[in-house]
Amino acid sequence: MESFTNDWEPYDQTQVIVNNTKLWNPKSFIAISVFFSFLPAAILYSINYGRLGETRKRNIGLVVSFLSFVVGICLGFFIDSTFMKYVFYGLNVGFGIYIQNDQTKLYNAHIQSGGQKASYLIPVIICVSVSALLIFGFIFGTIRYSNIPDQKKEFSGDELYYTDNVNIDEVNKLGEYLEDNNVFSNDGDTWSFKLDKKDDTYIFSMIVSEENINNEEYLEAAKLLAQQLASDVFQSQVEIDACDNKFNPLKVITN
Repeated sequence: MESFTNDWEPYDQTQVIVNNTKLWNPKSFIAISVFFSFLPAAILYSINYGRLGETRKRNIGLVVSFLSFVVGICLGFFIDSTFMKYVFYGLNVGFGIYIQNDQTKLYNAHIQSGGQKASYLIPVIICVSVSALLIFGFIFGTIRYSNIPDQKKEFSGDELYYTDNVNIDEVNKLGEYLEDNNVFSNDGDTWSFKLDKKDDTYIFSMIVSEENINNEEYLEAAKLLAQQLASDVFQSQVEIDACDNKFNPLKVITN
């Protein structure tokens, strides 16, 4: 009886057996990644492996790309927006180059052995879907965080955000006044406030817990503070906004 020997060779990316399989050209991955984000490019990259029977590589590619995308979106809510733009752009370029280089040899071997190119209808659908998701996330984030200015200055460990409607001299004057009156103090906790101006009225926003919104003692203290800021700092009308932690006003208090 003829004996069988264990002469299996390790998997070689240059050997493509199923020639009727359709693959996307990796050269398109870098363009898709730069113009739409790395997620649709990574999806196509992963599907290419799946069509060749490499289900493990497909699954790993999909999981890593989706997790990276979600983490990037979440970090965008907490890190300076300008910095995140550069990070996200660099990630798109770097990831696009990597997945293009990783599959170029495999794709060329596939075409040389009679394989086919895949239609770009699915990539268009994926890119449009991801773009819609990004636009929705941007609009949601803009609405939810629209009251948090990009500019802030620290006084005694506390934060004073301010808009373009006030100048830095007004910010410093308010910060120094609040330091002198122990509103800003190095007590180990970081408190956040915001200064804005509308017409001739200065708007001082404070983050307040919901249980204090209707607390009479708090309201009286806020009215007194509004009067002091109006007379001692701005010599103008002052409005105090009791806000949630995104500076969305919950109650307006005037002097």
